[in-house]
Amino acid sequence: MKRACFTLLSAFCVSCANIHETAADITTISLGSDQLQAVQIDASVKLADAPLLACVPIQLKLEERNATVALQPSAAGCALTLHQPELVLFDKDEIEQARKEAGPFDVDGIRGGSVALMKLELTSGDGEALPLSQYVDAISIQIDGAMLLDKMQPDELLAEPRLRRLPDALIDKLKSSVKNDQPALADVVLTLWMQQQVITDVPTSLHVALELQPELEVSLLEAL
Repeated sequence: MKRACFTLLSAFCVSCANIHETAADITTISLGSDQLQAVQIDASVKLADAPLLACVPIQLKLEERNATVALQPSAAGCALTLHQPELVLFDKDEIEQARKEAGPFDVDGIRGGSVALMKLELTSGDGEALPLSQYVDAISIQIDGAMLLDKMQPDELLAEPRLRRLPDALIDKLKSSVKNDQPALADVVLTLWMQQQVITDVPTSLHVALELQPELEVSLLEAL
């Protein structure tokens, strides 16, 4: 008799779990490109006055963007790194607009987030497009110290944009920022990995255009 009761209770609990999971799926919405704006970085930099003959350490400050650009020798050749601190991912006004379009929710209902690389363009100072596959072996992107893309090949990366999960610590920080009526900021680091011999062909003036599309998962149950 006890075993029968236990079996019945177990089946009931399993059913409850399934109902809860189904309810979570129904009440979880995604805020993507229809509600959230893409995050963009457009930076121009002059590496040197004369063509580079080798990968030499260079550190430059982009005052207008409060960003830095660094050229450093690496094990495989050369690394060109753009560090953009305090990049605005979204602000309270954007979240409020998303609530109007997707339905009412509170920031406490945000369960997680992702980001996809939508565009990465490299051009010369004169506006000439530089094919990434010709100059860049791999691409890395970090957000708040967390590695989202770890040395991905350009062709593979841009062929089909894929969502990369944002760390929970970043989501918690973004939720706190919105609650305090402040822009949600994050440090973004883009690294272009190049072979040693390629650096001599890289123009001394470059323009980098990066576009990231954020997406948030929101539970309407948790937001009530």
